[in-house]
Amino acid sequence: MTVTAIILCHYQERVGNIDRIVEDLKKSTVPPDKIIVFNDNSTVNYFSEGVTSINADSNFPVITRYALALTIDTDYFFFIDDDMTVTKDTLSNFILYAKKYPGHTLGYEGTKLVEGERPYFNGKYVKATNQPVNSDILTRLYFVPKHILSEVFIVREDNKDLPKENIDDIILSVSNRGNNLVIPSYEAEVIDLQDGGVGQCKTEQHYINRDIASSILFK
Repeated sequence: MTVTAIILCHYQERVGNIDRIVEDLKKSTVPPDKIIVFNDNSTVNYFSEGVTSINADSNFPVITRYALALTIDTDYFFFIDDDMTVTKDTLSNFILYAKKYPGHTLGYEGTKLVEGERPYFNGKYVKATNQPVNSDILTRLYFVPKHILSEVFIVREDNKDLPKENIDDIILSVSNRGNNLVIPSYEAEVIDLQDGGVGQCKTEQHYINRDIASSILFK
């Protein structure tokens, strides 16, 4: 099984985290076959030895990283944001469960939607203990089989009323609906890094967009 890690570099305030994430990935018990930094902040240029850096224009939506992934020869993608990093066994844990549950999208956290006008905001937080748990939406980081990613763009094209921002993980989850698992982490947990005082979840529109998308895609 080959794995490509794609780190999202989105905020200038978090650029200092990227080197830490890259080094932690390289030191993993099972390091990824490739590491790519997808930087969609035009005020930042990121380069590091042994890493493929994609410095895109800020007009590129975050979902562009899924299009980039479709051009890469690999079995699985590990998508991680710029405010967290891995422990040495994080990737080996995902690989273990990917072999047990082939074709599933895996994560460490999720949300189960509820009925009503705010299905995401009022949704139930999902965290696995001893066994994997099904989740409507996986959040924060994802271990994804490559064949799922083409479906992302079909979902987006078929639902033109979706908000333009804050929902790439929701589209990813609905693209593999019924096959999204939150897995136990044990000692293979991720580590939160400084968020720089910024983040999409700090805005009210973030949750409004996610409720709209959840209502459309999971009705």
